[in-house]
Amino acid sequence: MAGGIAHEINNPITIIKGHAEHLQYVLEKKPIEASVLKRSTSVITSTVDRVSAIVKSMRSLAKDGSADPFEKCDIVKIMLDSAEFFREKLKLRQIKLKLENTEQKMMVECRGVQISQIFINLIGNAIDAIEKLEEPWIEISVKDLGAKVAFHVTDCGPRISDELASKIMQPFFTTKQIGSGTGLGLSITRSIIQQHGGDLYLDRENPTMRFVLEIPKKQTS
Repeated sequence: MAGGIAHEINNPITIIKGHAEHLQYVLEKKPIEASVLKRSTSVITSTVDRVSAIVKSMRSLAKDGSADPFEKCDIVKIMLDSAEFFREKLKLRQIKLKLENTEQKMMVECRGVQISQIFINLIGNAIDAIEKLEEPWIEISVKDLGAKVAFHVTDCGPRISDELASKIMQPFFTTKQIGSGTGLGLSITRSIIQQHGGDLYLDRENPTMRFVLEIPKKQTS
């Protein structure tokens, strides 16, 4: 995990350093053009935002969050911030991330840290499962179900057997090697969403692997 964090942050830091050194070089040689300055500072600013999003995701992953109060949060933004953590990993493994219906806000009463942990786990699991496949892809779609919001986290991997599907949500069950993954198993992930009054389950009708995450917009207690 530490190695993954270092890789995710090292790449944008290299970009920032490169543009800062370029600005310094240009300033020493000749008066700098406004367009050059604007372009470099824009890249530096957006890259700093990327690092901030990565750090925010890691803080969410490291924090318990179970004692946090339920607050109204834009759950789509939480998902997008969580996916940002994997940007470099997706690029390195040439995995295409498809996003559908993520332009609108979806306000949900939730513990934002825990919801971020759920998305980090689901996306991380999908990456680990398909990274060696040809033309790998992950798709995340959002649906407004009225009183609930549903996320479909789909990847190009084949559907698992009925036997494996019956075990995948069990505590301590994993198909990964020791030391791999986030350490937040699907059983814990499902438990967290059930504490929110929602559910996490496999869509056995979909031709490829698909997890469905449902969460109510309002808490009843």
